[in-house]
This record gives sequence, C-alpha cells and structure tokens, in this order.
Amino acid sequence: MLKGLGRDFVPGKGHVQVWPAIDAPPESRITVPLGHLKAVFFVHDFQGGVDFEGQPAVVAAGRRIIVTFLDGEALEGLTLNYATEGPGFFVTPLEAGNNQRIFVVSGAVRHVIFP
Repeated sequence: MLKGLGRDFVPGKGHVQVWPAIDAPPESRITVPLGHLKAVFFVHDFQGGVDFEGQPAVVAAGRRIIVTFLDGEALEGLTLNYATEGPGFFVTPLEAGNNQRIFVVSGAVRHVIFP
C-alpha cells in the first residue's frame, strides 16, 4: 500500500503519480503503472481509522455494482462508468467511510455483478 497525494489522475495515461506531501519536490514523485495495482483509493484521511459512525450513507448517482477482485475481496458501491474495456472504472462506496471514491483497475477484477 502506498499513501500519498495525486495531482492529475487520468486513467487513460496508464499510471498514477503519487507525492508524499502536498509541498513535496518533483523528484519525490513515484509513478506506478495501473497494471501493478488493484485500485486507487481517494480518501478523506490518510490515517484510515477515522470514526464515521453515525454519519449518513453516501448520496450518489449510479448503478449499483458488486466487484470481486482476483484476491477474493468484494467491493459494493455505485458506478456511472463501468465498462469491460479500458483501464478501469470508478466506484462510489455505499457506506459512509474513509473512501470517497475508488478507481477499480480492470486487470484486478475477477467478476462484476449488478444486483
């Protein structure tokens, strides 16, 4: 797991660039090919363990989706741009939590269902 800040994530570029801090110098940037990833998580807080209990569920548009990754982990949420071709697609989680949006890398998906 690599935590950091992204500046201009464009899935079609085939990679994500991550900086360790907002004011980090350009030479500290790490470029990771999407093919090496399962997903890219856009979060509220890097620490993760933030308590979101009692907060309302996310209100978002899209089609309900359940994604099962190659490692068996499942992700449930809403998607506006699911496609079988291309580098991946975005999912907004249904539950209030640290994840705001998740870019799912197509090569890491075992199967998808639309309940």
